[in-house]
Amino acid sequence: MVRLKITENPRLFCCPHRGSEKWQKTYNRRSSIERWFGLLKEHLFLDKMTRRGIDKAFVDVTISMITFLAGTLAQLKQEQQNQKAA
Repeated sequence: MVRLKITENPRLFCCPHRGSEKWQKTYNRRSSIERWFGLLKEHLFLDKMTRRGIDKAFVDVTISMITFLAGTLAQLKQEQQNQKAA
């Protein structure tokens, strides 16, 4: 028997357990959000914000997210119209 402290290796004792189905779903969701944040930073320049204050930053991020989602919806609608025409 070996005694280990949880603080020594928190990855060994986590909830949900690594490798389980629930952990994989959570990890997939997290990696999806991280990719989206990276895209927002790269293409909408959220990593180069020059305004100060959390309220102004919140407004900038919200406008960027609305812009991104509107563009995505327009692209999906265009693809659906192209499929109907074909």
